[in-house]
Amino acid sequence: MKETKSKSKKQYMIIGIILLISIIVLYILNNISCNKLYISKYYDNIGINEELLNVIYFNVGQADSTFITINGYNMLIDTGNDSDGYYIVDFLKAQNINKIDYLILTHYDEDHIGGAYKIINELNVNVIYAPTGASTTEAYNNLVQSAKNKVTIDTSLKASNDITYSLRKCYMESFKYKWE
Repeated sequence: MKETKSKSKKQYMIIGIILLISIIVLYILNNISCNKLYISKYYDNIGINEELLNVIYFNVGQADSTFITINGYNMLIDTGNDSDGYYIVDFLKAQNINKIDYLILTHYDEDHIGGAYKIINELNVNVIYAPTGASTTEAYNNLVQSAKNKVTIDTSLKASNDITYSLRKCYMESFKYKWE
């Protein structure tokens, strides 16, 4: 009788240990899978080094959308139409970029701000710089609704005719690459 009770206790202990190990393994596997790199259906990771200057132009049809990185800061200028926002987010996530420090919207036409709500909803946007005024378009309303309580829209920047620009000579020798 004692041997049977002893065997039962051992079996329960073994089952308990197996369950505990299973729970730990499942927990570890779940955390590993949650921390996986984003896998895009459309884009590969091209190895952007955010410490260097990178300028990427997105083909968003009639409008422009430009992504610039330097010294760990990310800037996106315009977001194309509504559907373009999905592709921009997908590309940036495939590059392991989850933050936009500066989202600059040049004007409120749909082909420049249409994808902004997607960018705001999917990425961490620090500040949006946009022109003063408003619009009655659906794209503008989507922008305002998605930015509400998440990010500040700063309309205080003004263009000025008093700014002097200068260009410096850039020697192309420093940009030579070996093409294979």
